[in-house]
Amino acid sequence: EDFSECSDLAGEHPEKLQTLIDAWWEDAEKYNVLPLADAFSTGFQGAGPLRRRRHFTFYPGEASVPVRRAPNVMDRSHRITADIERPSSAAEGVLIAHGGRHGGYALFIKNNRLYYEVNFLGLESHRVESESELPAGPLTVRADFIKTDSMQGVARIYANGLKIGEGEIPRTGRLGMLEPLDIGRDRQTPVSDLYECPFEFTGKLGRVEVLLGGRETLDPLAELDELLAVE
Repeated sequence: EDFSECSDLAGEHPEKLQTLIDAWWEDAEKYNVLPLADAFSTGFQGAGPLRRRRHFTFYPGEASVPVRRAPNVMDRSHRITADIERPSSAAEGVLIAHGGRHGGYALFIKNNRLYYEVNFLGLESHRVESESELPAGPLTVRADFIKTDSMQGVARIYANGLKIGEGEIPRTGRLGMLEPLDIGRDRQTPVSDLYECPFEFTGKLGRVEVLLGGRETLDPLAELDELLAVE
């Protein structure tokens, strides 16, 4: 009779209201909902001392790293280094990915070439592709993002210390990385349209290191303005 629930029946049926309240709290405890938190407002805050770290080391097989616990690379220079071993030139997949189709970055191998891609809010993507194919066997690959101005920079990719690609990243964003960070795969939605999830790396992946430069920007209002300004 009241499909859109416009009529407030709480005052007419206080006993039923209390029954529903008690049932809600019972299930909240049963399914580990507690303690409650305002996730929207706290999501923009730092995670204590962890946010001041500049050196992160990850290994394959780890669970997805929540957004607030992952290194914040946006609008700051950073370096990503991965130790890999490819039994053949066919070995490919994601080495590290943070975010998804609505924004983020990824370092991955596809069709025997190395890619570093930045996805800006799902509206535009900027990728650097290696100019040459990658050799099989043990290899250390690297992606450097050098900030040149606010929310933009230059990306360079390397294999065993030799530069194999470079390109402009004219637009990055602080928001958009709503999905967690993954190592060796991209579990949820793809950062790049060049692959489909999970695009698990088929070679042997060692450690992946992320080194951050500059200062982290934590300005919730500025970030919201940035998001709302996008048409």
